[in-house]
Amino acid sequence: MTAENETATEEARLSERVRALLASNELPREPATHVWGGPGGGYRCAVCQAPISTEQMEFEALFPSQTTARFHRACHAAWERERRRMRQ
Repeated sequence: MTAENETATEEARLSERVRALLASNELPREPATHVWGGPGGGYRCAVCQAPISTEQMEFEALFPSQTTARFHRACHAAWERERRRMRQ
């Protein structure tokens, strides 16, 4: 499998996971009011549940409900893509 195919497969897997989390209301459908990025702090990603290490970029999103979610870069991108798709 080529690196391009592996990337597409990973994106499809993340999109499927995000759709399931959105459908079960485990992830918000509304946009975040604020998003910060920086080195990971060891928190678990809201999508894949893997820890976000200090060597990885972490996105922390604050929602109107005052809840927060933390994401890996690719997981955040999948959440944004899928939540927008569901709102159409």
